[in-house]
Amino acid sequence: MQALFSSGRAARARLACLLAAVAIAPHAYAASATDACSRPPLKPDAAAWLGEDTQVNGMPVAVASVSYKDSADEVARRYRAYWDDAGVASRALRSRKGWMITALEGECSYVLQLPEQPGMRGMTSGLFSVMRLRQADLPDPVGARAMPLPPGGKVLSDVVSRDPMAMGRTVVLDLDGSARGTHQQHLARLRADGWRLLSDAAAPRLSGRPSPEGYATALQKEGYRLDASFMPNGAATRVVLNLARTL
Repeated sequence: MQALFSSGRAARARLACLLAAVAIAPHAYAASATDACSRPPLKPDAAAWLGEDTQVNGMPVAVASVSYKDSADEVARRYRAYWDDAGVASRALRSRKGWMITALEGECSYVLQLPEQPGMRGMTSGLFSVMRLRQADLPDPVGARAMPLPPGGKVLSDVVSRDPMAMGRTVVLDLDGSARGTHQQHLARLRADGWRLLSDAAAPRLSGRPSPEGYATALQKEGYRLDASFMPNGAATRVVLNLARTL
């Protein structure tokens, strides 16, 4: 992408998690991995990038929060008219939770989600996302050589994000076998590959107490940090791997 709204950027802020948050003025446009999908949303009264350069399951994605002074119904009406005027196929769905308006143009998917209730300062706030429906290559810094996955796993989600300061990748997968055996086998592979163990302990449950059946591991290698959790999931093990690298 080259510009999503239309004048200059106002400020940048970083999210501590995987997505980079980029604050923009109401008329700004940001560079993104979805540069082939450059239709902007309707001019918002306030906006902030939540993820400019992200991949979700191999698809380039950009996500921005957008806020309008109009009601959710009026914003939805304006978006439907916007896509109709552009000759782009769209669909609007309304539920008790609010509106979801989708549009599809070639390999570009656009989605606006608007909660029914007003957000901060009484404005209608929602999420505008753009996805290019074409597989993109993994960036080398978080590719297969940097982040070895356990063999035989079924990948459930794979998210890559980056900003000028850091890059990260989170993979969720299921593996046959017990959490204990899966944890021991993958940890042995990583240590044999040169990863240094930082911590290895029982994984916390949602209650915050340690689980006697789950494991949480942190490792370091060169400029990388790898956090891994192994939790029972029926007859299988749910594994979450989070790789981070400062650029």
